[in-house]
Amino acid sequence: MEYMDSDLGAGVKYLHDNLVLHRDLKTSNLLLNRRESSTVDMWSVGCIIAELLLKQPLFNGDNEIKQIDKIFRMLGTPNETSWPGFSELPEAKARFVKQPDNLLRKKFHAEYFMPTLEHTYGCNII
Repeated sequence: MEYMDSDLGAGVKYLHDNLVLHRDLKTSNLLLNRRESSTVDMWSVGCIIAELLLKQPLFNGDNEIKQIDKIFRMLGTPNETSWPGFSELPEAKARFVKQPDNLLRKKFHAEYFMPTLEHTYGCNII
C-alpha cells in the first residue's frame, strides 16, 4: 500500500499527459497480486484493437462461461501442451468445445496484417 497511491496517480497522470482517458477506473480493475503480469494488459490491448477493426465485440459472451467458450472457439481450446497445468485449474473440467486451431487470422482480412501502399501503418499486434 505504501507505493500504490503514488504509482496509481503517476499512471493516471501519464495517461492524461498523453491525452488518454480511462473511463473505468475502479478497484475491481486493479490486479494486486504477483501472479499477474503485463500480459494481462497486452491481452486487453489486443482485444481493443480487434474490436476497433471489426467495429463489434470480439468475444461477446453474456456470462463467464459463454465468454470463455467464444475465446476457445476463436483461439483454440487449451490443453496440457499449449498450457501446462491447464487441466488442474478449477474450471478446466467444464465441457468446452474442442477447437484445436487458432482461427483469429480467418476473422481478419489480410490488409489488417500486411500493409499496402495506401494503408502503410499495418496492424500486426493481434
